[in-house]
Amino acid sequence: MTNSLDEDMKITIKAVRGASEIILSYFKTDYEIRDKSPNNPVTAADLATDKFLKTALLAARPEYGWLSEEEIDDGTRHHAKRTWFVDPIDGTRAFIKGLPHFSISIALVEKKQPVLGVIYNPVTEELFTAIKGNGAFKNGVPIKVSQTNELENARMLGAAHMFQSKLWQREWPIMQINQRNSIAYRMALIASGEFDCAIATTSKNDWDLAAGTLILNEAGGFATDHLGQAFVFNETLKQRSLLACCQGLKNELLARLAHIK
Repeated sequence: MTNSLDEDMKITIKAVRGASEIILSYFKTDYEIRDKSPNNPVTAADLATDKFLKTALLAARPEYGWLSEEEIDDGTRHHAKRTWFVDPIDGTRAFIKGLPHFSISIALVEKKQPVLGVIYNPVTEELFTAIKGNGAFKNGVPIKVSQTNELENARMLGAAHMFQSKLWQREWPIMQINQRNSIAYRMALIASGEFDCAIATTSKNDWDLAAGTLILNEAGGFATDHLGQAFVFNETLKQRSLLACCQGLKNELLARLAHIK
């Protein structure tokens, strides 16, 4: 019998709350930092949080698969009906800098799509949740994307220099551009209507996007790659890019990004 997603949500939230205590015990202190690969740091906090989450989640659901940014793929995702997709600290660079722009991101993926998503910012105590078909919530209150339908003065999450590149076919209008290191947190903030859109033209991992994709979709938003192709999770584990936005900006943003191959 398949476990109830409501019960899975309770298990996930409990695990996230415990993990946040670990993260905050490291935040703005001295801890080990090393590079997994060039310009790809990992901290003692990432590893401790990952270990806690794996123990907590698999103790409750040992039959589920497991995939985390901080571990080698053990292959369980290929055989399990549902798989945890986990990023213990999404936005590690912000965490290292002492900025509150990181999050814990956890999704349950079934049949190559997320059916449960949780994103939590331990510093701001913002908890974003969604179960497929049941809407999206922030701290238990239903959320919806904004009604913005014009790019001019839209609230964009991204790197300001990206929009100044001469490679764009059309000049971008003046927008309110802000940066948040965590991709998952960006998607959650768009889902809650606090921002309108986000663009990332470089590839992203499944654990960056799975929870945010569900939360944003359940809030009435739009999350695909920059060409409008829907994400398929639990295959290559890489997605080529991200376009996340409210419905009113979808068509214009897709048109502006269409020349990028």
